[in-house]
Amino acid sequence: MKKGSHTPQSDAFGLFPDLMEKLVGTRDGRARKKTLVRPPPIPDLSWIGSGILQEEEQVKDVPTALVLMGEEGADRVVSAGLADLGYRIEIADSPIEGLVKLRSNRYATVLLHAEFGGETLAESTVYNYIKWLPVAKRRTIFFILAGPDFRTLYNLEALSLSANLVINDADIEGLKPILKKSFRDHEELFGPLVEALKISAP
Repeated sequence: MKKGSHTPQSDAFGLFPDLMEKLVGTRDGRARKKTLVRPPPIPDLSWIGSGILQEEEQVKDVPTALVLMGEEGADRVVSAGLADLGYRIEIADSPIEGLVKLRSNRYATVLLHAEFGGETLAESTVYNYIKWLPVAKRRTIFFILAGPDFRTLYNLEALSLSANLVINDADIEGLKPILKKSFRDHEELFGPLVEALKISAP
């Protein structure tokens, strides 16, 4: 490369005069400005041995339940029953919010009221989404339907509705023992099948 004086656009000084003056100073070295570059802070290691990471890992392992009841009182009763069984609770206030949550997160249990969001079960946004999930994803969700016309713990009705459990509104107060029984029955019936599928999966 031929040596010689710099032309106005031949180097960084010509292309970015303001930036170079701030970083280096003038081309001839006069009126040089110093820029202090702060190094990144030393990492905080106070969490080592405190158990914080272990607690975070435990939180990740806690099953999450999505409650879609639509009434504050019902939400509270259902949430309390699920929380007593070790669930972390999330609540949606509308069918669209429920659908967004279902698409964005993984839930071990979903409890949907048949009249949630003013929709009938046939037109329910959430119900139709869950009903047509791929089998591999659907079987990981314990899906509960609640409503005024269901017969609590009637497995044949639940099966016909693609649910794992149906609960009548009148029995919501007894949700905890109902869930315990249903979870136990579900585990006895499907537990071996799920384990077999895990073993046979590639």
